[in-house]
Amino acid sequence: MILILEERIIEIFFNMPLLIAKIFLAIIITYFILVDWENILKKISALVPMREKAIKKLLMKSKEIAHTVIYAQLFVALVQGIIAAIGFYIFGVPFPLILGLLLAFSSLIPFIGTGMIWIPASLYLILSGYFSNNYFIMGKGIGLFLYSVLIITTIDDILLAKIVQRKTKINPIIVIVGVIGGAS
Repeated sequence: MILILEERIIEIFFNMPLLIAKIFLAIIITYFILVDWENILKKISALVPMREKAIKKLLMKSKEIAHTVIYAQLFVALVQGIIAAIGFYIFGVPFPLILGLLLAFSSLIPFIGTGMIWIPASLYLILSGYFSNNYFIMGKGIGLFLYSVLIITTIDDILLAKIVQRKTKINPIIVIVGVIGGAS
């Protein structure tokens, strides 16, 4: 188990520069899209073989969906942070409120997300228990790991899909595929 964990840590460490580059590139692309949004829309509208009225209606619906998804993600991040802080407190992790706040922010980061906070917290408890021969603390670490996998990470998909589906009136299966597929 320790060997597998060591390999994963090394893998994450060596992939970190690539991940940071991807996040930086996504931020730059998002910036330029937001700056030149109207010109991009005009060019796309000129390419789409539809009437102008239909294009405007489609754009309004897209804008509504985008706003819903953004606000829903912010709300879900807050909920995840609160649930994580409660879990950190229950399982005895130091500074549960600060870690819950950090987890809320990290949940907005693609790919890594909440695991950036709860994995080290779980490992801290597991390793603390292992090195002090305190199996109760080690059990708390395993409990936090399971709590995080089963509750913190899954609430994102379930709650986000529910909010987006309710606000946009889109078929739930399309929303679920979009939420899960959008994350990857």
